[in-house]
Amino acid sequence: MPIYQAAGKDFAGEESDIGNDRGRYISVIEENGRDGVDFITVHCGVTRLSVAAVEEQGRILGIVSRGGAMTANWMYCNKRENPLMKNRPASGNSPSYDMF
Repeated sequence: MPIYQAAGKDFAGEESDIGNDRGRYISVIEENGRDGVDFITVHCGVTRLSVAAVEEQGRILGIVSRGGAMTANWMYCNKRENPLMKNRPASGNSPSYDMF
């Protein structure tokens, strides 16, 4: 998953912010497309609004998707929206990469 790859590069010190305007997360998605990956899992449904709804529900386990939890934590720490809501990578249903 691109979020794991982006986080791994962050931990390795290759880039510090996965969600800047053309951040690591978006770059990794595009890199996957150039490499011929034809299917990826992204967590574009994890928004500040959806995370607030989960918190209000008082769910026992919260967000159980590891990538979704990582995205939610990034949004919490940076007080910003999911970078996929603002930045549209050149992947998703794009003939440029034939990736979905």
